[in-house]
Amino acid sequence: MHYKTYKTLVEMGKELGEDVSFFESIAAGIKEGLSKYLWQEDKGFYAQFLYGRNFYVVSPRAEALGESLAILYDVADEKKQTQILSKVPVTTFGVPVVFPQQPHQPPYHNDGIWPFVQAFWTWAGAKGRNTAVVEHGIASMFRQAALFLTNKENLVATTGDFFGTCINSDRQLWSVAGTLAMIYRVIFGFEFQADSLLFKPFVPKSWSGEHKLSKFKYRKTVLNITLRGYGCNISKFIIDGQQQTSAKIAKDTEGEHEIIIELDNKDLPQEQMNLVKNHYTLRVPEVVEESGYLKWKAIDGAKSYIVLKNGEKIAEIKENTFKLSPSKTTDEYSVKAVDGQGWESYISEPLVIVPETHQILQAVKSDAKKELKIKVDIPECGEYWIDFIYMNRNGPINTDNKCAIRTLKIGDKSIGKIVLPQRGPLDNAGYTNSLFVRLEKGENEISLVLTETDRNMNGVINEAYINSIRLLRK
Repeated sequence: MHYKTYKTLVEMGKELGEDVSFFESIAAGIKEGLSKYLWQEDKGFYAQFLYGRNFYVVSPRAEALGESLAILYDVADEKKQTQILSKVPVTTFGVPVVFPQQPHQPPYHNDGIWPFVQAFWTWAGAKGRNTAVVEHGIASMFRQAALFLTNKENLVATTGDFFGTCINSDRQLWSVAGTLAMIYRVIFGFEFQADSLLFKPFVPKSWSGEHKLSKFKYRKTVLNITLRGYGCNISKFIIDGQQQTSAKIAKDTEGEHEIIIELDNKDLPQEQMNLVKNHYTLRVPEVVEESGYLKWKAIDGAKSYIVLKNGEKIAEIKENTFKLSPSKTTDEYSVKAVDGQGWESYISEPLVIVPETHQILQAVKSDAKKELKIKVDIPECGEYWIDFIYMNRNGPINTDNKCAIRTLKIGDKSIGKIVLPQRGPLDNAGYTNSLFVRLEKGENEISLVLTETDRNMNGVINEAYINSIRLLRK
């Protein structure tokens, strides 16, 4: 979405005759970064995200909406599009939002199928000419609508039922829109351009026959469309009885028109689809440091454990202890469990091993409202990670939208965003994300500021309580 936003700005700028090189360079950088940091050649799809504390680690999970948009917005080239559609895991009841699932988390995004995500995935399947993905996707969309007599918000991936989801609703707008998109975007192949409406139908043989769409409004015209046959190639495109040389409606067309589209009835290629049984990864290890060793309880089902130092794999072992090497620098360790299918758990909460002289921990005890200024005495100039110990009592993290966001400043210079998600109703303190900065020796003024770019999804409640500020020298 970030990439597409800048590509859209490029298109708008060109329409206005403006210089768009700035937006083009940002879009190109985002596309390059997605390929560099998230593409997994061994798996054939993009990784879910980068995550961690001071050092980022790739989450190798498939994330269906991101994979879909990478195809629809041409982030992925043609070869990668084919790989994604054939390699992303799909379950019996549809494509899960994420695969594999996280244990001990109720169905919502985790262990969830969202019809609107399924719609994007099916649309991407049509663009990539993958008949198996399209047939399965349409079946998934229409099954849930027919079975529940409404368009549910989400379903449990394991069962295909809405029973057991954290939050749900009937006639969910984006689920309704997703179902309509199967007709508009896939079967009839609508493609909206700046100057026209193009038709690129994709009709599997199992859906062959005659399909009609009446009174469809496009700008200042009303279209009655009849689609016949199957395939993805148009043999005839007729407007008001006159055969056309191109399958499109110009943007300045007015009045009501009759359109007949005839397909060539040629079989579509039967590309692969990765239909799998729904799968849960292992529990995340809880790691502690004792007497120079990392230790954690053995995880049921674990075939091995991967140990990471500063975001990089340094060992894969069978045991649940690991001896640390002496170090004079600040280092961060984490562990993940690997199951019999090779899927990895999320990493453990990163454990920072820091020399006493490399840490500054200073109490703050204040609400982070519009601006919070903190003066910190830095004993030695150098590069530091800055984070905060905080509380956000405004609900659980899995269903609420009251994450607090602030801009971190050093003096008058903006460094980046500090994110303070909700942690439940109790006084449950935790760490924010960290930002890496260079600080000079002596007194430094560090601020958390609520700016116009720090809006959250809630739009009203954007608050947290700061216990302490922590600085770790590299």
